Amino acid sequence: MIEYTRDIRLNDIDAAGVIFYGRAFDISQEAFEFMLKSIGWPIQKVIFHSGDIFPVVHTEADYLGAIRLGDTISVWTSLFAISNSSFTLLYEFKRDDKTLLRVKTVQVSIKKESWKKSPIPEDFRSRITQL
Repeated sequence: MIEYTRDIRLNDIDAAGVIFYGRAFDISQEAFEFMLKSIGWPIQKVIFHSGDIFPVVHTEADYLGAIRLGDTISVWTSLFAISNSSFTLLYEFKRDDKTLLRVKTVQVSIKKESWKKSPIPEDFRSRITQL
């Protein structure tokens, strides 16, 4: 698992004073990019220097507690499942070791040139399976 920590800012909350549901996915993307950098595959490498990209094809979220303005949260990213051409990541948003939100994303490996599904590159697979 990889930990990404950040504060909840004004643009993260809704009129009720809790995290806006759409921002949960934005913050998950931030944690994804942090994870990529941590495993030696920064987002720039994926986008500009790799023939493979990993678009999100499914997302889901479970809201278990209130995340409020000013909270410092840790987003723990882990590999939930992996197949030949796709992987599922789990993002657990925690405050004081209590899980307040879970987000899952399913991402598929595709060849950038053809936009066709392809096996996950071995180097990427070996790094992501260490989560």
